[in-house]
Amino acid sequence: MKTSIWKCLIIAVPLVSGCGASVQNLPAPSPKGNLLIGSIMLDIDGYQDKYITVWDRVEVAIVGRYVENGMLKDFGKWVTSDENGYFYLANLPAGEYALKGLRAHLFGDEVITILDYTRPKDKQEYELAEPGPVVLHGMRYDVNTSGRIINFQHNIFRLMRSGLVDFKRVKRIRNYRMAAGEELDVPPVPVYFVETFPESEWTNYLNIIMK
Repeated sequence: MKTSIWKCLIIAVPLVSGCGASVQNLPAPSPKGNLLIGSIMLDIDGYQDKYITVWDRVEVAIVGRYVENGMLKDFGKWVTSDENGYFYLANLPAGEYALKGLRAHLFGDEVITILDYTRPKDKQEYELAEPGPVVLHGMRYDVNTSGRIINFQHNIFRLMRSGLVDFKRVKRIRNYRMAAGEELDVPPVPVYFVETFPESEWTNYLNIIMK
C-alpha cells in the first residue's frame, strides 16, 4: 500500500500525536532574503518495540554561517514541521547551512533527540542523544543557497532497535518502505510549497529550482 507524506498518516499505536497545524502563509521575500525549505521524517524501526513513522511537529535544528559586512556570522534556530513533515524559514541571509538534529515527542512524555556529532573530515553521522540543551553550532555545512532557495530536500531518519540512527537525504522519495510497512512515493520538496502556497511571491524562485 502506498501513501503520501502530504496527508496525515494515521497509525494505530497509542501515545503518538496526531496531525498538527499546517504551516502558515509564507512571508513575502525581503530584498535580500532567502527561503529555507525541507521535510523531516523519523522512522522508528523497532526502538522500544515500536514501528511507527513520525513527521508531525518534529523540532528541527538548523545551523548556518554567512558573511555580513565582511564578518563571518553564525546562525542557529529551531523550526517545527507541519503535519506533513515540511518546514521552512523565510528571509534568511545567503550562506551555508546544515541540519544539526531533531527533537520529537514520543511514547508519552519521552523526548527523542538525535544530533549530528560530525567532526571535521568525518562523514556525517547522527546519534541518539540525551535530552537537554542543544548547542546550535555546526562543524560542517552541506546545503548552500541557490537562486534564493536553501533546499534541504527530504531528510529521512531511521531509529533502529539498537539505538543506531540511519540517515539519508534525497531529492524525492521513491518506493520507500516505512517501518510500519507502508510505502511512500513523494515528489521533491519545492512541489509541496508551490502547491500549498500558489499565490506566494516565492513561487517563481521555487519553480526555477524544480526544473
